[in-house]
Amino acid sequence: MTLEVKKVLPAFTDERGDIVDVITDKTITHVGRITFTSGSVRASHYHKKSNQYNYVLSGKIELTVKNLKDNTPIEIIPLESNDLILVPPFWYHSLKSISNAELMIFTTSPRNDGGYEDDTFRISDIKNFTL
Repeated sequence: MTLEVKKVLPAFTDERGDIVDVITDKTITHVGRITFTSGSVRASHYHKKSNQYNYVLSGKIELTVKNLKDNTPIEIIPLESNDLILVPPFWYHSLKSISNAELMIFTTSPRNDGGYEDDTFRISDIKNFTL
C-alpha cells in the first residue's frame, strides 16, 4: 500500500477568490504551520496512534515514507503547493524541502500536554530500522 497524494482544489470560487476545504476529518486536535529553508529536513519519525495530514502551502518537498508494520520499501513522494497527504500510524515520515517551503500539519493527537511527543518515535537511520 502506498500513500495517496490529493491535489486540493477550491470548493468555491468567485471574483473575491477561492474557498478551499482542506480537511473534513472531525478528529483533528492539532493544527500547525511549519516553514522550511531550502534543503532542510524535518520529522524523521513515526506515530503509533496519530494520523497526520500534511498540506503544502508553498514550495516543493520530498516526503520519505515507509510502512513499518509491513516493512515495505522506502518511498519518496514529491509534494508541491496544494498537495495533501495522510500519513497513518506506523508510517515513518521525513520531510525534505527542495525549495523554501511552508506546510500545515493536522494531527489526531493534541500537541499540548505531551500528547504529540508521547506518540512521536524518532528514527535516525530508516534504512536499517525494523520494529
